[in-house]
Amino acid sequence: MAQVPVVGVNVTEIVGLIVAGLVVLIPVVGWTARFALKPIAEAIIQIRDSGGEREVLEHRVRLLEARLETGPSLAEARENDGGLLGSGGEEF
Repeated sequence: MAQVPVVGVNVTEIVGLIVAGLVVLIPVVGWTARFALKPIAEAIIQIRDSGGEREVLEHRVRLLEARLETGPSLAEARENDGGLLGSGGEEF
């Protein structure tokens, strides 16, 4: 087999340059990603931690539902509305 001539290229030097570049580039990219992604991660955590608000809202909805179930019937509500409409019972 014939050897393929390599014109002025030393593969060992190229590999060494790539490794040296990666040794510097990987930490720089890591630090940049950390500082860029930290606010996004904190926002996601804050959104997930707002589950306390959800529990409060669910409790309020349960109270409103219970109030609706124990409240006056539709007929009683219409009787009470008659006094609000005036003596003639006419709507405005």
